[in-house]
Amino acid sequence: MQNMIDHLKGVTHVYEVEYRILASDGQYKWYYDRGSITKRDESGKPLLLAGIVFDITDKKLQELNIAEEKATLEIKAITDELTGALNHRGIIEQLNESTKKASELNQPISVLMLDIDDFKLVNDTYGHLTGDSVLKDIVAIAKENLRQTDFIGRYGGEEFLVIFTEATKPVSLEIANRIRKAIEQHQFTKDIKVTISGGVYEYPGGSLYDLIHQADINLYAAKRTGKNKIL
Repeated sequence: MQNMIDHLKGVTHVYEVEYRILASDGQYKWYYDRGSITKRDESGKPLLLAGIVFDITDKKLQELNIAEEKATLEIKAITDELTGALNHRGIIEQLNESTKKASELNQPISVLMLDIDDFKLVNDTYGHLTGDSVLKDIVAIAKENLRQTDFIGRYGGEEFLVIFTEATKPVSLEIANRIRKAIEQHQFTKDIKVTISGGVYEYPGGSLYDLIHQADINLYAAKRTGKNKIL
């Protein structure tokens, strides 16, 4: 309504406003209102106003539906369809945003590169549908053990990237091992036993490539030294 107030004060030549009103049927109606002062007294006080009002409810509902559809499509574009985790693009975008924020606020941030041990054997032995079920369970277990401020994304295949915001490496290791133990104890479909290995690295600043690469190095060290561990 500031536009109308400015016009009444003589700041603008006309006013244009959109607003909604709760109708008697309990539904909100949207209106577009445009007009101008046609007569003022000697002191400039408004005396007469002429204008027109349109019901734009259908137009506004269309705009709101388009905005909702756009938001839904944007979410789908960064979400892994199978697991519900962020996809590769989504987790990298989130990592870029999170590391930038951590640097600006001088806060610690760490990542976990997580990989399912011997996952190819699961697919080869039980089929890809069973493998898909395992992937979905892995993400569900991880989400149950992550904090609300953490993020998980499917980096590729059976490899996942986890972002621990405001977390040093010791804190991240504690959370990562909680996830690892929960997965080890989980009863997967067909009583398959599944374990994970992971590498944690605390962001020291610099490029995201180096951050992910160092977490990868720790992951492969965990694989080489027996699997089912986080380094």
